[in-house]
Amino acid sequence: MMKRATMALVCLLAGAHAGRATPIGLGLRVEHKQFLKFERTMVYLQMQSRLDAPLVFGHEEGNVILDLDVRRASGERMDPFREQPIVSAISVGGGETRTIRFDLSRWYDLSGTGRYLVKATARWKNRQFVSGSVAFDVVRGMELARVRQYLPGYDDVERIYSVRYVAREETEVAFLRVDEAPSGTNYGVFELGPIIRLFRPTIEIGKGGRVTVTHQSRPYCYTRTAFLSARTSVYRVDQSYHLPDGRPYPFPGSENASGSTNAMPTGPSLPKLPPLK
Repeated sequence: MMKRATMALVCLLAGAHAGRATPIGLGLRVEHKQFLKFERTMVYLQMQSRLDAPLVFGHEEGNVILDLDVRRASGERMDPFREQPIVSAISVGGGETRTIRFDLSRWYDLSGTGRYLVKATARWKNRQFVSGSVAFDVVRGMELARVRQYLPGYDDVERIYSVRYVAREETEVAFLRVDEAPSGTNYGVFELGPIIRLFRPTIEIGKGGRVTVTHQSRPYCYTRTAFLSARTSVYRVDQSYHLPDGRPYPFPGSENASGSTNAMPTGPSLPKLPPLK
C-alpha cells in the first residue's frame, strides 16, 4: 500500500513536470486516510528542484519560501499554533528530490473530528507553486474496552484508559488511548497492532502504574502490551504474543515453533509492528 502511494506521488510530480516545465515540484501525502483522535498525523512532503542549481527550501532562511495550507472541510483555513517552522532550511540539488516526514498535529490543532485538507505552497522569485491537495479524516474510533483508575499517589488525578479500533488499509487496528480527568489532557494514543474482534480486549491496572492490555490479533494469537503510566507521561515498555493458554505464540521460524508439537496453525505472519517505546 505504501509503495503504491509513493509511486502515485512520484507520478504526480513527473506528470506536472511533463505537462509544464516548472522549476519546482511539490508532492504531499498522508500516511493514512484515517487517524484516531490525538494520534500522530504523519505527513510526507517531497521537494524537487528542476533547475541545474540547488534550491534551499525553508521558512525564511531559504530562497524558496515553503508553507502549508491546512483547512477544515468547511473551507476554514487553520493557523499553526507553533512559531517554529516545519522546515527551517533544506538544500535540494539540481534535478534532485528530497522527502521529509513530520507530525502535522505538532503544528496544527487536529483534535476535532472530521475531514481536513492539506496542500503545500512554495514561493520563489515572485512565483508560487502549489502541490495537489490531500484529505484525511480524524475519527473517534470504536471503543471496545474502558477502565478508569486514580493515578497512584494522586487522589485527585484519574486516568481513563480505552481500547479503540479503526479500519485501516484493509484491516482493523487497535489502539490504547489515555486521557486524564478532570483536566481532559490526553497522554497519548498507542498502536497495539491488528485486531480481530472475537475476544473483547482487557485492560489490567497493576502496581506502580503498570497497565497491561490484551487483545486478539489473529486466530489463536493474543497480543499483550504493557505500559507504565507515570505522573507526567505514559510509555510502552513491552509487547509479547501468546497462545490462549498463555504460552508464547509459535511464529514460523521462532524457537517456540521449532520445538513445539502442539503448535496451532499459524498462517501468514503479522505485519511488522513499530519498535517498542
